[in-house]
Amino acid sequence: MSKVQELLDCPQCAYSEADRLYDCRSFRDSLMCPHCGYQEDWKPQYDESGKIREWKHEIRKGFGVMSYRLPGATSRPIHFLHTKEELLDAERWLREQLNSGAITTQSAYLSRWNDETKRVEVLFGDFDIFP
Repeated sequence: MSKVQELLDCPQCAYSEADRLYDCRSFRDSLMCPHCGYQEDWKPQYDESGKIREWKHEIRKGFGVMSYRLPGATSRPIHFLHTKEELLDAERWLREQLNSGAITTQSAYLSRWNDETKRVEVLFGDFDIFP
């Protein structure tokens, strides 16, 4: 299985390092912005014989991003948020985890997309934590 990865400008917030991932085996093409939460997918739809009959194009507007690292973990989950409810739930959960010591403060990040100003607002943490 082979994948191609490149960095592009995010169509929503213009962040220059939105992650595009193309899977050469499944033909799925995805764009994900770790800054604002924007996601875009192109997925093939197959007919009965296994041939591609059409493409499904899905765009999910970003509402924010939550990321953190658990103590001792080497990876960090990134949660792309797409609704106000998801953002509120993420903020509540993140604060609970920080207060209990389950997540290190230095590794936590939460952003929100402001549709009026067309800017990303950092609610918690520092965006520079992303490699």
